[in-house]
Amino acid sequence: MMSTRSTLLLLAAAAASCWFAANPAWSQEARASLGGKVVDPQGGVVPRAAIEVISDDTAVRQKATANDQGNWLVQFLIPGHYSFTVTVTGFKQAERHGITLLTADHRQIDVTLDIGSS
Repeated sequence: MMSTRSTLLLLAAAAASCWFAANPAWSQEARASLGGKVVDPQGGVVPRAAIEVISDDTAVRQKATANDQGNWLVQFLIPGHYSFTVTVTGFKQAERHGITLLTADHRQIDVTLDIGSS
């Protein structure tokens, strides 16, 4: 038969292992994220720009929209090689290529759009 102390230690160890398994800070991040800020040539925010992130490895495309502060984010990307485009009416389309994301990367690539047609 287990003593009370042994039972308490066993319960404490089980609770700690559940906490560590459930706490994201202790788990290994197997994905990456890519985001940035979209601005005009004077540094003004460009809201609601359409962003399309493309995996160069798998051709999977994911879309995002810049918020009112010009920020955008695509999460849960599989590590690999990526490119993205930014389009919004009144500006030339911007493209970025050759982006390598590793496990747990959280890359931010800001884009300045040139005035022109999209």
